[in-house]
Amino acid sequence: MRKVIALGVGAVVIVLIGILVLNPQLVRYLKNQVALLTGSITLEEELKPALFVAPLNGGVYTSNGKNVTRGYLPKGTVIIDAARSPTRLVVVSRLPDGLYGIWTDGILRTSSATKKNDIDVTPNGYRVAYVEEGKGTSSVILLTADGVSQTIASSSQPLFLSDTVIAVSDASGVALYALEDLTKAPRRVAVLGTATALVAASPDRSFIAAVDEEKGQTTVYRSINPQEGLFVAQSVSPYLAASSLILTPNALYVLTPPNKSLQRGLFKYSFDGGAPAKLRSYDGDMYITKILP
Repeated sequence: MRKVIALGVGAVVIVLIGILVLNPQLVRYLKNQVALLTGSITLEEELKPALFVAPLNGGVYTSNGKNVTRGYLPKGTVIIDAARSPTRLVVVSRLPDGLYGIWTDGILRTSSATKKNDIDVTPNGYRVAYVEEGKGTSSVILLTADGVSQTIASSSQPLFLSDTVIAVSDASGVALYALEDLTKAPRRVAVLGTATALVAASPDRSFIAAVDEEKGQTTVYRSINPQEGLFVAQSVSPYLAASSLILTPNALYVLTPPNKSLQRGLFKYSFDGGAPAKLRSYDGDMYITKILP
């Protein structure tokens, strides 16, 4: 009897080992669960925003110190843009059949022949915004986690989303729309700048930087009440005409464009005041992709 039990247990162990060997995702899941139970990793750490998103062997991977599989896309899918909230990964892609699709957490939510790009997601993960390009026009589409779709306005791109405000670029500048309940259309509350070509927002959405093409200057706006469109111009500096810029909670990093009368370089403007500090000069082509904390 003991031999039969031993053989049975041995067979079960062998089967389990075989399942684990053939299913690395299950192994990763079990390791994460053990880590959560033992306290060696917290859920918040596991859900940190991605540093990058890349297609690999048909999968969508995010990096937060290790690769975490969030879902699989069909082989041949081309990722156009992606964004991540602490709880949701969103991707806009061109599918193998030529259609354009919106994915959330590896699940295809909507697809059509209309070109889509420039995707973003609110920090709470509830709303997704992307641009849909028609014949000579483009519109910002809002898609909720419940599948409700709303069209904002003609725009070149959704610049960023907070939980309560979306900023889009249109002919007037950076137009801010308050996001209210789904029974009401998004409400336009303010316009920042004119003919704005380049915009960035700090991670906490408390600052917006906009480059005004007409005036050739960069302006930093400090959020007072974004729901009502209240922003204060923190600094206006013609010296900081920018070809690339990124905002952190404490500073604006600006890359100046090639110009005979202006030395090219990377500058840092701290929000506590003072003149912009030049971090470095450069001779060749250069652009900012990310400022790490």
